[in-house]
Amino acid sequence: MNITSLRLCTLLILASTTAFAQKKPLPVCSQTTFASFKPLPKLEYQCPEGLADYDDQILKLPTQIAAINGVAKSLQSFTNAKWWQANVDDLNSCEIHGSAGALTDEEGEKWRQGGYQFSLLGNHDLRLMLLSDPCYQTGFGGANAFLLYRQSGRVFVTQLLNGYYSRR
Repeated sequence: MNITSLRLCTLLILASTTAFAQKKPLPVCSQTTFASFKPLPKLEYQCPEGLADYDDQILKLPTQIAAINGVAKSLQSFTNAKWWQANVDDLNSCEIHGSAGALTDEEGEKWRQGGYQFSLLGNHDLRLMLLSDPCYQTGFGGANAFLLYRQSGRVFVTQLLNGYYSRR
């Protein structure tokens, strides 16, 4: 197992356990974090008529492939060093809250109960983004996973999963 694979496995383990850690204090979207916050791109393409959302043919559509390639190219622009230094929980709280400041009581309760599906996981070296697919497995959280790695001011993007979904 090479170091990149080891880091990825560690990241996935940390990501899966972080979601269930409910004793931690709620994150806060500070002014500094909000200044570095960048909305995550959305995977957008026209859903094909005549195909059910569970049809694997969707994963091979030229429009879906082009949309994924566009998202990957967009993710390469996530080069801001302050964004990489920010804690992912704080960045996720900025996305949920929409501005700098503490989560509202309702947002905080939903956070504690695991009511949010986080799109951004990881640490200061590696970031994993799970972006919803608008056409595939929509009832089961159909998503595409991208791994971002920043080195020397450049961001390298690898698509890890295409059409991941779970009944869990």
